[in-house]
Amino acid sequence: MSQVEAVSISIPVPMDKIHNALVSAFEGGANYWLHGDELVEGYRKPDSNLVWYGHEAVFAQPFKAKLRFEDPKKEEGNDEGERVITNADIERGLVLMATKAPRHFADLLSDQGDQTTGDVLLQMIVLEDIVYG
Repeated sequence: MSQVEAVSISIPVPMDKIHNALVSAFEGGANYWLHGDELVEGYRKPDSNLVWYGHEAVFAQPFKAKLRFEDPKKEEGNDEGERVITNADIERGLVLMATKAPRHFADLLSDQGDQTTGDVLLQMIVLEDIVYG
């Protein structure tokens, strides 16, 4: 009889938890490496005073957002990193977070998350690892 080393499972992550973590990252948790964000394609609420990421509907529908950040491969203060993220990147980032930063992933799921949780999620989405912090 062979021994099973691991079992893969699928865990649903509610959109409100993802949204809250991303707002925390954009509002302060990632400000030390993230320097700009712009919604390129996706949901825009007419006559809204909220920033684009303030609307949960953005992340629940197809979207593209361009992020400008500190490129970790270059000298500090370069502000030369740029990446367009989509729904697929969020999904991939959650998987990376669950495997590479399980404590932060558990915080996300249990409503114990804070700006650090959001920062870790955004780094997984954009940089595919915890590079800063």
